Amino acid sequence: MADTTELAMTLRGQHDVIRRLLADVRATAGAQRRLAFDALSRFLAAHEGIEVEAMHTPARDLLADPDVARARIHEETTAMLSMAHLEGMDVDGLDFVDAFDELSASIGAHAEAEEQEELPAIAARVEQCEVDRIHRALQAVPRLAELTPEGATTFEARVEAARQTADTGQS
Repeated sequence: MADTTELAMTLRGQHDVIRRLLADVRATAGAQRRLAFDALSRFLAAHEGIEVEAMHTPARDLLADPDVARARIHEETTAMLSMAHLEGMDVDGLDFVDAFDELSASIGAHAEAEEQEELPAIAARVEQCEVDRIHRALQAVPRLAELTPEGATTFEARVEAARQTADTGQS
């Protein structure tokens, strides 16, 4: 059984991984940047897909203020569109760097809002069985990030594959 402190530690740990992956992309160039971006894409897709299905969507229905969860879902949809745009770009182009910097800032703000707004609301309102379910789903993110589901060659397809995994309880 996970308490909300363990859930918060898991979520913050994954946010730290994402921050490191973002820094890796920014600190590299050429083929190394493409590899770093692909690693970010795989982890972020798994993380965001699981969050939407296992955390934000149920939270939207359970929290006293569903707009907290709705805002996180909107932010993740925006990030998905940004990642899809970045996928087709030259990683060394100035357009990529500018768009990537914008995405990095929005991901940071999103993570902070999850940690400061959504998690406390979940802790105050959600029953233990739901906390356990969210925690189990988030624990599957690193494993899911290493998988390449059949046909999931884009960020959007990997997010959808992660969402389906969370939805079917396979996480």
